[in-house]
Amino acid sequence: MRLAGALLLLGLAPLARAAQGDAALESRCTPSEVHIGEPFTLQVDVLHDEDTRVLLDPPRVLSADELGDIELGDRWVLLEDRSVVSLPIEGEPGRILTRARWRLLGLEPGAHELLAIGADTIRSGASARLEAAPVILNVLPELAEGEDEARALLGFREDAPVIAGPLDPLFGLARGALLAGIALWLGLAVFAIGLALVLRKRGRRAARDEPTALERLAAIDPADPEGAREGYFRLSRVVREELDQRAGGSLEGLTDEEWIARRREGNVLPAAQLERAAKLLRACEEVKYGAGMPTRWAVEEALAEARELCSAGASEGERR
Repeated sequence: MRLAGALLLLGLAPLARAAQGDAALESRCTPSEVHIGEPFTLQVDVLHDEDTRVLLDPPRVLSADELGDIELGDRWVLLEDRSVVSLPIEGEPGRILTRARWRLLGLEPGAHELLAIGADTIRSGASARLEAAPVILNVLPELAEGEDEARALLGFREDAPVIAGPLDPLFGLARGALLAGIALWLGLAVFAIGLALVLRKRGRRAARDEPTALERLAAIDPADPEGAREGYFRLSRVVREELDQRAGGSLEGLTDEEWIARRREGNVLPAAQLERAAKLLRACEEVKYGAGMPTRWAVEEALAEARELCSAGASEGERR
């Protein structure tokens, strides 16, 4: 089975790597060995210069039995949809890390091949393709070998010996098969109920703990000059995710310009709101990919505009 999946820069798990010029792509599964029902992370990292644009492969068009942008089938459960971030590399001026990741868990034991998404890089008008090689995830069973076999049942003590008839062996085999089938069915039912409860609890906890857009913006400190560029990355991501939620569909993996163009084509968001967002995202790009650093007042002004878009956008959509 093939999944969209996984990259990291450091670690002990198997990884796949591709490089082209100043850009390098690595994929990995963390950890590389899990038990059934144990979460793991698929990750893709692209390390590149700040003047290099990275276009991750967009999510594919999926059929009804697929979830998120992962081809799941009945072997996998998607815990978190794909998230994409771009951050400057500490200690390496001019270098950027673009990262995509998923959280899943496996329901079928065995060694599974996971294939990461690729990316296109653009620099000085020239483009190059980065492809990730497959990585292997080993899903271990919960039971030891032979532990799931039917065990002998204790019977009632008989007062008198029973004379075996010619068909008794057949009846014994049928009875044993029936009891083994019932035990297996009960085991699967208990496992399914337990897994559903775990996922339901996890989903409630994630929904309860996830901060709002305004809370995420409040965590950006305009008085921190060292974190100003990272703050602009976070600000752009919050605004895009908030407007994607109102539009009813995510456009992760696109550049800001591509996102603006797609949102204009969809004609779902109010035009005035979208133009304000486009102006803010373009101003953020000058800081994220430029050489200059913004002043505290510029950061505060960008945060104020982002807060207005995230808090007033819903009412504007209702009046549209």
